[in-house]
Amino acid sequence: MPSIDNMGYGRNFVKSEDEPLDWIDRLTMKAAPVGGDEGLNVWPQNPTQFQGKVIEKYVKQARNVMDELLEALAEAFSLERNAFLKYFNPENSEMNVRVNYYPPCPRPDLTLGLTPHTDGSVLTLLIQFEASGGLQILKDKQWLTLPWPSHTLLVNVGDLLEIMSNGRLKSPWHRVVTQMDVERFSVALFYNPPSRVEIEPEPKPNQDDDAMEEGRFRKGGCW
Repeated sequence: MPSIDNMGYGRNFVKSEDEPLDWIDRLTMKAAPVGGDEGLNVWPQNPTQFQGKVIEKYVKQARNVMDELLEALAEAFSLERNAFLKYFNPENSEMNVRVNYYPPCPRPDLTLGLTPHTDGSVLTLLIQFEASGGLQILKDKQWLTLPWPSHTLLVNVGDLLEIMSNGRLKSPWHRVVTQMDVERFSVALFYNPPSRVEIEPEPKPNQDDDAMEEGRFRKGGCW
C-alpha cells in the first residue's frame, strides 16, 4: 500500500542491473480520509474536474461496493456480517488511488509493467481501459494471463484480508507484462482500515466442535 512518502508521479526504483525495468508511468494519490495527504499536493491540476467530481465520486461508490463485498465474504464463511468490516471507519479508513499507464514497449522480453508482488491492502479494486492481456497471476508455479475484459471491475484480495480471514482467502502473487504494440491504462483503489488499527485472524466457526468431531472419528478408527 503506498505511503505519504511515495505519493505523486513516478515509478519503482531499480535495485540492480539484473532486475527487469518497470515499464510504467503512474500517479498515486491518497483519496481518503479527507486531509490524509498531510498537505501533500499530488492531485493533477488538469483536467480541473479530476479530483473534485470524477475521482471523489468514483471513490465514494467504490467504498460502497467493497463494504458490501466484505460483508458478503464474511457471511460466506459463516462469520458475523461485520467480521471484516468492523475494522473500517468511514471517517478515517484509508483509500489510495493509483493511475497506471503502460506504454507500448519495443522489447517486452526485457521489461515488466510491474514486477511480481502481492497487495498490502484488504481489497484492491481495479479497472482497465484501452486494452487487456497485461495482468498475470501465479498459479502452480506458472504465470497465467488473467481473462479480464476492459471496462469491467476486478477485485483482488490483499495481504490484510488473508490475515483477517485466517488464511481462507489468499492474497495472490501477480505481475503486469508489457506489450509491443499496445498501450494500456488501469486505475487501482487500495482499501484499508485506519493505519493504527490492530487486526487479527477471525477464528473458524465452531472450531472447538470441529476439533471434538475430528477426535471422535480418529478414536473410532475412521482415519
